[in-house]
Amino acid sequence: MNVLPPADLPVRLTRFFGRRTETTELAWMVDRVTLLTLVGAPGCGKTRLGVELGALVEPRFRDSVRFVALGSLADPALVASAVAVACGVQERPGERIEDTLVEALTGAELLLVLDNCEHVVDAAADLARRLVVTCPRAHVLATSRVALGLPGEQVCQVPPLEIASAIELFTDRASLASHDFPVDG
Repeated sequence: MNVLPPADLPVRLTRFFGRRTETTELAWMVDRVTLLTLVGAPGCGKTRLGVELGALVEPRFRDSVRFVALGSLADPALVASAVAVACGVQERPGERIEDTLVEALTGAELLLVLDNCEHVVDAAADLARRLVVTCPRAHVLATSRVALGLPGEQVCQVPPLEIASAIELFTDRASLASHDFPVDG
Protein backbone atom coordinates (compact mmCIF):
# COMPACT_ATOMS: atom_id res chain seq x y z
CA MET A 1 0.00 0.00 0.00
CA ASN A 2 1.12 3.54 -0.70
CA VAL A 3 1.65 5.71 2.36
CA LEU A 4 -1.41 7.88 2.82
CA PRO A 5 -1.08 11.57 3.57
CA PRO A 6 -2.09 12.73 7.07
CA ALA A 7 -5.78 12.91 7.98
CA ASP A 8 -7.62 15.45 5.91
CA LEU A 9 -10.79 16.12 7.86
CA PRO A 10 -12.32 19.52 7.18
CA VAL A 11 -11.16 22.21 9.57
CA ARG A 12 -13.76 22.76 12.26
CA LEU A 13 -14.09 26.52 12.59
CA THR A 14 -17.17 26.44 14.80
CA ARG A 15 -18.18 24.67 18.00
CA PHE A 16 -19.98 21.33 18.01
CA PHE A 17 -23.36 21.20 19.74
CA GLY A 18 -25.67 18.62 21.19
CA ARG A 19 -24.38 15.28 19.94
CA ARG A 20 -21.66 14.23 22.40
CA THR A 21 -23.51 11.09 23.52
CA GLU A 22 -24.28 10.07 19.92
CA THR A 23 -20.66 10.67 18.93
CA THR A 24 -19.40 8.44 21.73
CA GLU A 25 -21.84 5.66 20.83
CA LEU A 26 -21.00 5.91 17.13
CA ALA A 27 -17.27 5.80 17.87
CA TRP A 28 -17.88 2.50 19.66
CA MET A 29 -19.77 1.24 16.60
CA VAL A 30 -16.97 2.20 14.19
CA ASP A 31 -14.77 -0.39 15.88
CA ARG A 32 -17.38 -3.10 15.46
CA VAL A 33 -18.76 -2.60 11.95
CA THR A 34 -17.00 -1.95 8.67
CA LEU A 35 -19.83 0.05 7.10
CA LEU A 36 -21.75 2.66 9.06
CA THR A 37 -24.16 5.10 7.41
CA LEU A 38 -25.51 8.23 9.06
CA VAL A 39 -28.92 8.92 7.53
CA GLY A 40 -31.09 11.96 8.06
CA ALA A 41 -32.89 14.93 6.62
CA PRO A 42 -31.00 17.72 4.85
CA GLY A 43 -29.36 20.06 7.34
CA CYS A 44 -29.73 17.82 10.40
CA GLY A 45 -25.96 17.68 10.94
CA LYS A 46 -24.85 14.42 9.30
CA THR A 47 -21.66 15.93 7.84
CA ARG A 48 -20.64 17.66 11.06
CA LEU A 49 -21.34 14.52 13.06
CA GLY A 50 -19.25 12.52 10.59
CA VAL A 51 -16.35 14.98 10.87
CA GLU A 52 -16.48 14.95 14.68
CA LEU A 53 -16.65 11.17 14.68
CA GLY A 54 -13.70 10.95 12.29
CA ALA A 55 -11.63 13.24 14.50
CA LEU A 56 -12.50 11.21 17.58
CA VAL A 57 -11.54 7.81 16.12
CA GLU A 58 -8.62 8.94 13.94
CA PRO A 59 -5.96 7.73 16.42
CA ARG A 60 -7.39 4.20 16.19
CA PHE A 61 -6.55 3.89 12.50
CA ARG A 62 -2.91 3.41 11.56
CA ASP A 63 -3.47 4.96 8.14
CA SER A 64 -5.75 7.70 9.43
CA VAL A 65 -9.08 9.04 8.23
CA ARG A 66 -9.85 10.08 4.67
CA PHE A 67 -12.73 12.53 4.08
CA VAL A 68 -14.34 12.50 0.63
CA ALA A 69 -16.85 15.27 -0.14
CA LEU A 70 -19.21 13.87 -2.76
CA GLY A 71 -21.79 16.67 -2.65
CA SER A 72 -20.36 18.57 -5.60
CA LEU A 73 -19.97 15.57 -7.89
CA ALA A 74 -22.28 15.78 -10.89
CA ASP A 75 -21.30 12.39 -12.31
CA PRO A 76 -21.49 9.18 -10.24
CA ALA A 77 -18.62 7.78 -12.34
CA LEU A 78 -16.31 10.21 -10.49
CA VAL A 79 -16.85 8.70 -7.03
CA ALA A 80 -13.87 6.33 -7.24
CA SER A 81 -11.64 9.11 -8.57
CA ALA A 82 -12.66 11.38 -5.69
CA VAL A 83 -11.80 8.63 -3.21
CA ALA A 84 -8.47 8.01 -4.94
CA VAL A 85 -7.56 11.70 -4.70
CA ALA A 86 -8.44 11.76 -0.98
CA CYS A 87 -6.29 8.67 -0.41
CA GLY A 88 -3.35 9.90 -2.45
CA VAL A 89 -3.73 7.06 -4.97
CA GLN A 90 -2.55 7.86 -8.49
CA GLU A 91 -4.47 6.66 -11.52
CA ARG A 92 -2.59 4.27 -13.79
CA PRO A 93 -2.95 4.37 -17.57
CA GLY A 94 -5.03 1.49 -18.88
CA GLU A 95 -6.28 0.43 -15.42
CA ARG A 96 -9.67 1.14 -13.88
CA ILE A 97 -9.33 3.53 -10.96
CA GLU A 98 -11.45 1.21 -8.81
CA ASP A 99 -8.89 -1.58 -9.31
CA THR A 100 -5.97 0.73 -8.55
CA LEU A 101 -7.72 2.02 -5.44
CA VAL A 102 -8.51 -1.45 -4.09
CA GLU A 103 -4.94 -2.59 -4.70
CA ALA A 104 -3.53 0.47 -2.94
CA LEU A 105 -5.86 0.13 0.07
CA THR A 106 -5.75 -3.65 0.50
CA GLY A 107 -3.54 -3.49 3.60
CA ALA A 108 -4.71 -0.08 4.77
CA GLU A 109 -6.14 0.44 8.21
CA LEU A 110 -8.27 3.52 7.71
CA LEU A 111 -11.67 5.11 8.06
CA LEU A 112 -13.04 6.41 4.80
CA VAL A 113 -15.73 9.08 5.29
CA LEU A 114 -17.96 9.34 2.22
CA ASP A 115 -19.95 12.54 2.71
CA ASN A 116 -23.25 13.36 0.96
CA CYS A 117 -23.79 10.11 -0.91
CA GLU A 118 -27.48 10.54 -1.72
CA HIS A 119 -27.14 11.73 -5.33
CA VAL A 120 -24.44 9.17 -6.17
CA VAL A 121 -25.72 6.43 -3.86
CA ASP A 122 -25.36 3.52 -6.30
CA ALA A 123 -21.75 4.38 -7.18
CA ALA A 124 -20.87 5.07 -3.53
CA ALA A 125 -22.49 1.79 -2.47
CA ASP A 126 -20.67 -0.21 -5.16
CA LEU A 127 -17.30 1.21 -4.15
CA ALA A 128 -17.98 0.89 -0.40
CA ARG A 129 -19.00 -2.74 -0.86
CA ARG A 130 -15.89 -3.52 -2.86
CA LEU A 131 -13.61 -1.81 -0.35
CA VAL A 132 -15.02 -3.47 2.76
CA VAL A 133 -14.98 -6.88 1.06
CA THR A 134 -11.42 -6.67 -0.31
CA CYS A 135 -9.77 -4.39 2.24
CA PRO A 136 -10.38 -6.09 5.60
CA ARG A 137 -8.98 -3.26 7.73
CA ALA A 138 -10.80 -0.46 5.92
CA HIS A 139 -13.94 0.97 7.48
CA VAL A 140 -16.44 3.18 5.68
CA LEU A 141 -18.55 5.88 7.30
CA ALA A 142 -21.12 7.32 4.90
CA THR A 143 -23.43 10.29 5.33
CA SER A 144 -26.53 10.35 3.18
CA ARG A 145 -30.22 11.11 3.06
CA VAL A 146 -30.73 7.44 2.20
CA ALA A 147 -28.99 4.22 3.24
CA LEU A 148 -26.54 2.60 0.83
CA GLY A 149 -28.57 -0.60 1.01
CA LEU A 150 -25.67 -3.02 1.46
CA PRO A 151 -25.52 -6.26 3.44
CA GLY A 152 -23.81 -5.63 6.77
CA GLU A 153 -24.47 -1.89 6.65
CA GLN A 154 -25.29 -0.41 10.04
CA VAL A 155 -27.70 2.50 9.50
CA CYS A 156 -28.01 5.17 12.18
CA GLN A 157 -30.75 7.75 11.91
CA VAL A 158 -29.54 11.28 12.73
CA PRO A 159 -32.44 13.19 14.29
CA PRO A 160 -32.69 16.98 14.38
CA LEU A 161 -30.98 18.64 17.32
CA GLU A 162 -32.92 18.87 20.54
CA ILE A 163 -34.45 22.33 21.06
CA ALA A 164 -31.94 23.48 23.70
CA SER A 165 -28.97 22.49 21.54
CA ALA A 166 -30.56 24.05 18.44
CA ILE A 167 -31.03 27.35 20.29
CA GLU A 168 -27.45 27.23 21.53
CA LEU A 169 -26.23 26.52 17.97
CA PHE A 170 -28.33 29.35 16.51
CA THR A 171 -27.14 31.80 19.14
CA ASP A 172 -23.51 30.82 18.60
CA ARG A 173 -23.72 31.14 14.80
CA ALA A 174 -25.65 34.41 14.98
CA SER A 175 -23.00 35.93 17.22
CA LEU A 176 -20.32 34.88 14.75
CA ALA A 177 -22.21 36.32 11.78
CA SER A 178 -22.49 39.85 13.10
CA HIS A 179 -20.98 41.81 15.92
CA ASP A 180 -24.11 43.98 15.82
CA PHE A 181 -26.39 41.08 16.73
CA PRO A 182 -27.11 41.30 20.47
CA VAL A 183 -27.10 37.82 21.94
CA ASP A 184 -27.83 37.17 25.59
CA GLY A 185 -26.24 33.94 26.81
